[in-house]
Amino acid sequence: MSNGNFPVHRIDPLVEWNRLDNPDRIQIRFPDGSHITFDLHATEIAEALSRLSSSSPGEFAIGEIDRALVALLQARGALSSAQGAGLDWAVDMLDYVMRQGKVGAGRTSVEVARATPVAIVGGGWMRDRVEAALDASSMTVRSAQEDLTPDSLIVACADLPDLTLFAEVNATAQHHGVRCTFIHRMISRLIVGPLVIPGETACFNCYLERRKAVLSYPDEDAAHLRAVAERLRSGITLPSRLAAGLVESLAARHLMAAAAGAYDVAEPGVLQSMDLLTLASSRQPILKLPRCRICGRSASRPARAVRTLA
Repeated sequence: MSNGNFPVHRIDPLVEWNRLDNPDRIQIRFPDGSHITFDLHATEIAEALSRLSSSSPGEFAIGEIDRALVALLQARGALSSAQGAGLDWAVDMLDYVMRQGKVGAGRTSVEVARATPVAIVGGGWMRDRVEAALDASSMTVRSAQEDLTPDSLIVACADLPDLTLFAEVNATAQHHGVRCTFIHRMISRLIVGPLVIPGETACFNCYLERRKAVLSYPDEDAAHLRAVAERLRSGITLPSRLAAGLVESLAARHLMAAAAGAYDVAEPGVLQSMDLLTLASSRQPILKLPRCRICGRSASRPARAVRTLA
């Protein structure tokens, strides 16, 4: 065997391997349920896997079997560079899923999410849950929106549907070319999204305008929104110990995927909801409004002069 020094990442902590009854056979099992069985060199493969599963493998001498195994694991997205891998299986699972994207722009990781600045706008119990979710995910939080860059993410949150706040955040994000997303509660449902990518997806104003267009009783809806705004202005908070863990888990999943650009997990331009009592979920794609005053093509055009209308 030819040896050499080969830098590698740690094997994903969710990957398992088992020696079979035949001493020459070993099976590697991946988190997605797939597996590969080897009929030769079981001992050498087991030793290589043990080295790769150490907390800091660094560089070590490898042979042909090791090199082939590393190439296989890398192609399967089973090598992790995440700090603290193995400390939280849900984070590890999300990291594994994000690494299954196509090589290039589609393949990402939790470390990309952790390096993305996130600003929180809003208050109440929902803000506490979002802050807890970001803390549990070891993500970078910015206190002011002016600190953000185009690769950042703004998350607007509220205990109730604060459409005024959400519209303001949406307009600010569009103006600065920053991604934004929204999290709030509607009765027993957690509403997440839409994740807005400026210049590419429908924005929150597109959603508001399309929502208005399908209302059967717009006056009743307007009265409800006024009542919601009144409650929010009074500083009311709507806590729940029972729902806190589930909300934090769903928020962390969405925000890590959104920040990392894992758009097969956090779908841009889609309103997602989960009923925290029945666990029923739904997804509502939001179509871009061509004449949207915030993100439409006309939003960046100068207003027509009177003489052009003659």
